[in-house]
Amino acid sequence: MPSSYTLNSIIMGFIVLVLVAATPICTPAYSAFKTPSKPIGLFYSKKDADFLKKTHDWILKEDAGRGYRRLVPSPTPLEIVEKEVFHKFLDLGFIAIGAGGGGIPVIRRENGDLDGVEAVIDKDKASALLANEIGIDTLILLTEVDFAYLNFNTPQQKPIAHASVDKMEKFLQEGHFLEGSMKPKVESAINFLKAGGKRAIIARGLICSKDRGEVGGALRPRRTVPVFLPCSKIGLANS
Repeated sequence: MPSSYTLNSIIMGFIVLVLVAATPICTPAYSAFKTPSKPIGLFYSKKDADFLKKTHDWILKEDAGRGYRRLVPSPTPLEIVEKEVFHKFLDLGFIAIGAGGGGIPVIRRENGDLDGVEAVIDKDKASALLANEIGIDTLILLTEVDFAYLNFNTPQQKPIAHASVDKMEKFLQEGHFLEGSMKPKVESAINFLKAGGKRAIIARGLICSKDRGEVGGALRPRRTVPVFLPCSKIGLANS
């Protein structure tokens, strides 16, 4: 195994957790490098945001009524370098953990070399890509709100309890989900399903339970949350 991979293992009884520093590949021509969209760091008042724009040449934007945050490039990941490493660990029965924080973004040069770039890969998009590349059936994206909402943070706010891919794409086109917030989660869920995933869940929290006699057990949402299925039928969150 190449020494450049950062690997850590934690042995807990008979469970082995393996942490892998995932490396997403993106394209240098991607428009995200010209139009930063990913909020990072602290929340600032409008006065402080205006000051930082002038003194640091930062791009800042108001974030869901909570204040202003700095925006940085967030290109779409195209490939996870360590996908075969994940395959090997999963085949050995280990729990593999990766793509935390989106991973370490790189671009591939014409000669095949990988170079790091100043950007932040969205953790949901990296997770969805990794899930597809290693053949995961169910994608669970955790968030800080109970639902994905239509007309979020307005008097017309309405929770989306369940929906199909077609409906969520329609809601995306109508602009219901904020850039750098819920929008990448919805996009990631849709992309995961279109690439062969079976089920996607956006949840505030989950309870895992295993009934005797079952193989693998079931994931049960703590609350009713959106479930997107790759068909026209509506899927229930606790199905």
